[in-house]
Amino acid sequence: MRNEFACRLHRFKASLAISTSLPGPDFLRYYPAYRVIAWQPQGTLDDLMLDQIADWLVDIEKVFPPFKRFIDFSQLTNVAVRTSHVFNVAQRRAQQFTGVEPVRTALFSDGWVAFGIACFYESLMEDTLIEARAFYDLARAADWLAIPVDVLTLKDKPAPHNGATSREILGNHCRQILAKPVGVGVASQRLIPTGERSGLLTHIATTESVSLCGKMKS
Repeated sequence: MRNEFACRLHRFKASLAISTSLPGPDFLRYYPAYRVIAWQPQGTLDDLMLDQIADWLVDIEKVFPPFKRFIDFSQLTNVAVRTSHVFNVAQRRAQQFTGVEPVRTALFSDGWVAFGIACFYESLMEDTLIEARAFYDLARAADWLAIPVDVLTLKDKPAPHNGATSREILGNHCRQILAKPVGVGVASQRLIPTGERSGLLTHIATTESVSLCGKMKS
């Protein structure tokens, strides 16, 4: 009897959650009401961690429509990335992005080292369909994404994914969107000609890379 009550209570709490945890890199969650995926890496940000989130995004973007992204660097304790690797990740993102309309990625940090990485990534993604913007002020990031700032504090407790894959979770939400009447929630799309995409990659390739590492918090 107690187990049944506990299960019902768990399902009730999950139904009240405004986000759902996603399988993949640690600290990923999805907010369906705002169509935003949030990532809050913790500990040390290194090249491997960047590769994991980039590979996850590439896999998801192949099968789902564009969604907003929010990256919160405020919980990092150290940054140990090579900016040459950030450069490579940005080039790969521009090459492999399969969307046909712009997507917004807000990168927030309250520490100068990670904020520098965010600014560097923003500059690399200029003139691509991945509109990256670095923020030192959370309220401005929320305004740019058109999302309530209290959502971006990521203080809510996400519902567990219960073994579902990221594709299954996002796929269920996409089916709900497609079930709406024709014309509701439909965004305009712009195809990128091959020549134009090549020009975007040339822009990235001209950016010089340096090394950057540091401790975020004492």
